[in-house]
Amino acid sequence: MSGINDDGNLSEQITTMNLDKKFLSNDENQKNIETSNINCFYEPAKFIDEQRLEKIKKALPTIEKLFQAVFETNNFPGLIYGLIVDGQLLNTHSFGYTDLERKIPITTKSLFRIASMTKSFTAMAIIKLRDDGKLRLDDSVYQYVPELKTTNLLTTDAPIITIRHLLTQHVGMPEDDPWADRLLALPDNEFLAILKNEISMSNPPGTIWEYTNLSYTILGRIITVISQMSYQEYIKQEILDPLDMKNTFWEYSKIPSELLAHGYRWECERYSEENLLHDGTFGAMGGLISSIEDFTKYISYHLQAWPPRNDPEYGPLKRSSLREMHHPWNFIELNTYTHRSCSVVYAYCYGLIWSKNHDGIVSINHTGGLPGFGSNWIILPEHGIGLVSFANRTYADLGYANEFIMDKIVTLAGLKSRQMSVSKILTERKQQIIKLIFENNWDINDSEKSKIFAENFFLDQTLELRKKVSQELFNQVGKILNIGEFIPKNQLRGRFEIQCEHEWLSSILHFIVTHISSSSYDIYGDLVIDLLTKIVKNFTPLPKEIVDVLGRSPSSIISTQFLTKLKSWVKHVDDTKLALFAIHLWEPLAALLSRLLTRGHTKGNEMLAVMQDAFIVANYSIRAAAFSSWSSFMSHIYRSDLNLHNDDIHQQQLYNRLLKLFLTPFLPDYTSKNKLASIAKCRAWLILVSAYPKHIDDVVLPFLSFAFGYHISSKTVSAPTTWWSECRQIGEQCLHDILIDNTNGEYIIKIAGDQIINYLFDTIVDELVENLIDENKSLGLICWNSYLTHLTHLFTLNNTINDNQRVVINTCLLTRIEQLWIDSRISTQFLLKLFNTFEQTGFPLAIETVLHDSSIRTKTLTATQHNRSGKFYKK
Repeated sequence: MSGINDDGNLSEQITTMNLDKKFLSNDENQKNIETSNINCFYEPAKFIDEQRLEKIKKALPTIEKLFQAVFETNNFPGLIYGLIVDGQLLNTHSFGYTDLERKIPITTKSLFRIASMTKSFTAMAIIKLRDDGKLRLDDSVYQYVPELKTTNLLTTDAPIITIRHLLTQHVGMPEDDPWADRLLALPDNEFLAILKNEISMSNPPGTIWEYTNLSYTILGRIITVISQMSYQEYIKQEILDPLDMKNTFWEYSKIPSELLAHGYRWECERYSEENLLHDGTFGAMGGLISSIEDFTKYISYHLQAWPPRNDPEYGPLKRSSLREMHHPWNFIELNTYTHRSCSVVYAYCYGLIWSKNHDGIVSINHTGGLPGFGSNWIILPEHGIGLVSFANRTYADLGYANEFIMDKIVTLAGLKSRQMSVSKILTERKQQIIKLIFENNWDINDSEKSKIFAENFFLDQTLELRKKVSQELFNQVGKILNIGEFIPKNQLRGRFEIQCEHEWLSSILHFIVTHISSSSYDIYGDLVIDLLTKIVKNFTPLPKEIVDVLGRSPSSIISTQFLTKLKSWVKHVDDTKLALFAIHLWEPLAALLSRLLTRGHTKGNEMLAVMQDAFIVANYSIRAAAFSSWSSFMSHIYRSDLNLHNDDIHQQQLYNRLLKLFLTPFLPDYTSKNKLASIAKCRAWLILVSAYPKHIDDVVLPFLSFAFGYHISSKTVSAPTTWWSECRQIGEQCLHDILIDNTNGEYIIKIAGDQIINYLFDTIVDELVENLIDENKSLGLICWNSYLTHLTHLFTLNNTINDNQRVVINTCLLTRIEQLWIDSRISTQFLLKLFNTFEQTGFPLAIETVLHDSSIRTKTLTATQHNRSGKFYKK
């Protein structure tokens, strides 16, 4: 065992453990591989967008604005970020200071403590030792850290703790943030004492992921024991120096003061400086100090591991070992965070976190957080891009910012991953298949079969049957116009498309095959099932045109021909079933459409144009179905695709842009003459109101105007209009929901208090005329009381309504009360109850007295007086 001096440092008499067993290193293994086994014809994946870099550059101003918003809204003393593309620092920008007292601005050379981003360096050192034959990942940790032998593993069937358990956070130790964060300076002897005292376990090893700093501190100890030097020196010698990271340090006291970032805590609206901790045993989990300039080299090294290829190696590890570090070894969770636009699966690698979203985009990242500091780095290996950011505020959450901004970069630049090249064997097989089917009409002998097809191919379906099926298919699709390029999935798998005479529409089956697979299943599976269900339910037997569509050769669900045909179907008013089919088709495809629109794809606008036509056709059944589908479309985008934060500048822009999109079919009035279409429009509009409750002028008030029928009558009336009662009921319920909400109720009254009075009185009149007034259940009276409560608060407590607004509201109240008073259908007794509640708010009113003279009602305008008991009486 290694000896430890009293000061806790590694002694000069360090002796290695019994490492007589000599492992075969990866280098030696590599030498034993026959060079003939290397495929010299292997073509690595490559980027095919020649404008890729220019597109990223166009996104740089937006990236800077987003980081500036992060800096300003999170009270960071200082923030710096770097964008790395194809191994180069393409863009960097800083905000604030490294030292608030001396006002030292941040530069790319400024040195920040990167906290848990250190873990991947420790993991890389372990893999380096493994590759050099010094350890195995499945070795028991007891071989190197015998102090752990006394650890209670909780169950009798628990496996021994291995190095792999420590690397992948699968060890079963409890999460120890921020306990470990305060122990950076702990010396070795005190650390070993902690281990000897039998550390606690939260789970048996190998059962569940749980993030712990102690596991990486133990890995640091293993590096020390095996390398016979401190882990700090080993990582510097074997990783930092080979990568030319000469300005990355362990001990802050060795750093020039003008380069060192000071850490701060934000509390009680002011900054307090955090004490920097010296380097020690726990540094293996979070002690490194680095700069954007240096860390760019580290990110570039990780990025160069992709794609697999035959190029020469460089750096501490082989590319295959780096890719092993990036591999998802231990599942963490499937989650939808508020800053991500979709569900994302997360897993732990070796000192890194792997994630994959529903677009199939893989990212590798890790966050760092310590008292005074926060950091994060993230790379998209198959996109050749990385992002790193440092801040000097305690536990600054830059993981959130980096993931969010990286998503935006991909969207704004339209980034695509590297594309697989077509292998020689796939090109050869394509030529053979084309010749066999189109030239030889499936005429093939047994020897030729074995050269092209697997043994089971004609066992699964006979040659005769395959020949018959293919002939029937090609008879349907007509003359072959073009044979497309091969689209490879890997070196031995892919597809190519054949364009035929009748190829004006994608097959639904192609959509299913293309999108219901692997990670996309959750996004599209239920949509296609819903689509097929609607087809079977609503269109049996199917019209001939639809049968033809479903049988034709596939290309793309958003092809121009497909959209053109949909457009003609929507306008096919003579065949309502055909038009309704088109609408049912795009309703369950809302996920695809919303993704296209939110990403600014031109095909999204083409599909939208098809949808908008459905709102103006002469057939009202089609319009009603269109609004129902529009409801599903809006709900899908708002719930699933946005998860917006109104305090985020970029998201707010997207939020407002989508509002314009949502409003498109509502503002023109093409539905009033039809009850079914008008009700469908109201219900769809209600969804928009719930999504945008603060947009009074452009969403809420236009909806209420339509729901109450004001769009067909310019003047306020005391009697119900001939407008559809079902629409008014939807409006009344919406009015109720708005007014009983304290925040939204006051907000809308401040903006449009007089207009709300009109809708409120319409609701009361509707209930009175239909004898629905029940003081405890009346929707109108509940709304009335809520309105008065808000009004009292606005007028008397916070005084947020100016004199002009008061006059407008009072005038509208008087006008509507006069109309109620002369309405022969409304009893004086009810009005007095109404006024009794109203008078308590203290508004001066003129109340009209109703006098009965045979069948004539006469109006006498008098002043209302109020006695001390709060009762009304008439002069």
